[in-house]
Amino acid sequence: MGAHEFGWIQNPSNFGKLKRTVQILVRDSPYYTYLLDTGLDYIEDSVQRNALRNRLTRPEIQITYNQMKGKAVFPKNYTGVKDRKHQVAFGLAQLSGGDNKKEKAWTDEWTAEGFLNWALTLHFFEVSEDTDLLSITELGKRFAQQPDGTWKNGKEKTYILSAEEKAFLVPVVMAYPPAVRFLYLLNNVKSDNQDTTVLLSKFKIGHELGFSGEPGFTSFEESEWFEYLHDTPQNKKGDVRSDVEGSADKWARTISRWLIALDLIKSRKLVRVVDGDEEYTPHAYQINGMRGRRALKLAKGFSRHHAIEKYVSWHMLATKVTNKNYVKIRRAYTLKGMQQITKISALSEYLKERGLFDGMGVLQADIQGLIRFGLNIDRDGGNIYFRDSVNNFEVPSVNMTPVLKDAALQKTKNTLLNELTEIDPADIEVIEMSWKKATTRSQNTLEATLFEVKVVEIFKKYFELNGEHLGGQNRPDGAVYYNSTYGIILDTKAYSNGYNIPVDQQREMVDYITDVIDKNQNVTPNRWWEAFPATLLKNNIYYLWVAGGFTGKYLDQLTRTHNQTNMDGGAMTTEVLLRLANKVSSGNLKTTDIPKLMTNKLILS
Repeated sequence: MGAHEFGWIQNPSNFGKLKRTVQILVRDSPYYTYLLDTGLDYIEDSVQRNALRNRLTRPEIQITYNQMKGKAVFPKNYTGVKDRKHQVAFGLAQLSGGDNKKEKAWTDEWTAEGFLNWALTLHFFEVSEDTDLLSITELGKRFAQQPDGTWKNGKEKTYILSAEEKAFLVPVVMAYPPAVRFLYLLNNVKSDNQDTTVLLSKFKIGHELGFSGEPGFTSFEESEWFEYLHDTPQNKKGDVRSDVEGSADKWARTISRWLIALDLIKSRKLVRVVDGDEEYTPHAYQINGMRGRRALKLAKGFSRHHAIEKYVSWHMLATKVTNKNYVKIRRAYTLKGMQQITKISALSEYLKERGLFDGMGVLQADIQGLIRFGLNIDRDGGNIYFRDSVNNFEVPSVNMTPVLKDAALQKTKNTLLNELTEIDPADIEVIEMSWKKATTRSQNTLEATLFEVKVVEIFKKYFELNGEHLGGQNRPDGAVYYNSTYGIILDTKAYSNGYNIPVDQQREMVDYITDVIDKNQNVTPNRWWEAFPATLLKNNIYYLWVAGGFTGKYLDQLTRTHNQTNMDGGAMTTEVLLRLANKVSSGNLKTTDIPKLMTNKLILS
């Protein structure tokens, strides 16, 4: 169940290569013919090449998901670095997703899978959960038969859609709910000045896209990203503009390219002034006048015109969340229930009958997630009104066993969603972020940065503190403060097995404390302590570690830090951070009471 994921696409945006991928399953189409004539010759492995030819020439074309995707294969006797650029072709989409006019006419298996998943997401392909075989849909056949566009400058980097392809693809893309959400956000952005063109960055859109509160939908807070860019050396700013983003920001960037190709939105540079200097992101957008607004009206329906039927699969309803299959099934039935039920109380009973009700807070968060997914849903008190049209998608039949349903992390998140009424469900993601460990060093660094930013954002959003994310060499992860009353030096740690405050990292905190006491720029030239107001007394500054959980002899390290610096502070789990944020927001705790919690121990809620 759920062997293949699709619905959220990272990077593929070339409709010409998508069309070639779709044509693979259309007998006698241009790309199908090309493969049989010469294209398959690029498959170095003769056994694989013959197997693919056999599958393509059967009376009924039978290609499995993995035969389309390919895999990471390298040249025979290759001993170099095994990265994506050195892979050789093994799957059909590695050919269709490549540049067939170059000597190396193929792409890597990761990019190839992106094109395959794009075809599944737009419902050009279907995949059997039982046999793993791909099949072409009627929609896919129609796309494959549209008159071709052109390759810009004769190269296969940029594909310019034909008028017929654009006309065909607009309703297809408008059947993809996240694309509708993207247009909706652009169309509803407000400006204080009617003469000012309002742009939304990928970060603003990412913050409002999909199931916020999960690792698969992380997003940088826009102002924090600009501060991060500002603090980056000039020769590294290009890397930040292209690579430093959350997962929801990536989804937004990919969708934007589709909408730009269809002339529904325009891309613009967004400039912000940070400490007197202009900084920019190239990833900002505005709706393209009547063309974009008409597409949105078609998606939502107007007058006597029904809304475009949205294509939804249960695969689309979660990405990296813990207990993923269970969460997807719960949301799938929530969506199906909303199409026939208007009372939230009745919807909760509908889910209880199926063993899928995890509390009213979780249900409200799922409804909000489905709205951010792009479905047209209204809420009015205890009522919900489903005003969209969705295909009758299938949901796997499974027994809700404790193994499928319960995981400690997900259970904690569900509890917080139900209990913390003042907290935006999107901010519950800090729980999972704090326990996450990525598979690569670069991804781990990015996710650690996202965690740092999120913690600072929560302090500013709910505790009414000022401050900024810092990070980087010889700087704490953040500095937050309440006027000139008190300040906090933040060090955040995302460890999958809990954090024990190792000796070297305890010494780093002592160095930060020494910096803020001595303010010696000869020792620390970056003068990070200037993030605090000049009027803030050093006796009113505290240290704080924030992590998912603490383990080992961390209490000894807290005592040692206090003894070495005479500064008070503590350690706080992300769960306690959210509980305290809820107390402050609900008026049950004063922001000015936070220093009383700094007793060089683990802070409890």
